[in-house]
Amino acid sequence: MDRYTAYAAKLENDEVLANEMEREAKVAWELSVDAVNQAKAEREAMIAFYMQEVERLRNDVEVVDEVISIFLQELQGIDDIIRNQQYDEVGVVDDARFGEGVFRNTDTDAGAYTGQANWEGAVAAGGF
Repeated sequence: MDRYTAYAAKLENDEVLANEMEREAKVAWELSVDAVNQAKAEREAMIAFYMQEVERLRNDVEVVDEVISIFLQELQGIDDIIRNQQYDEVGVVDDARFGEGVFRNTDTDAGAYTGQANWEGAVAAGGF
């Protein structure tokens, strides 16, 4: 087979592969469109259900009190988190909190830092 025939065969093969990829991409697109439409329908059904429940429970005093109670608990939790972060004291280290978390396993009595992690000297001594 000469090089022109081989090149023509390669081009024909590339065209067949491109057409197959295009067909597969179109099928994937159609499936994606169907999935989006189905998700939209499900979302609309959920919205309708929740709105129906809101209407049903709108005048139920116990439910309203429970929702308000939960909401206030969430707000209190958020407030506690914000108050514990101490954004107003920049540069202040809280020793009690510094000893916790990722720092609790740190050996603070290890001595002064020399710049060597014990392997530089061994490498230099070995002549590497």
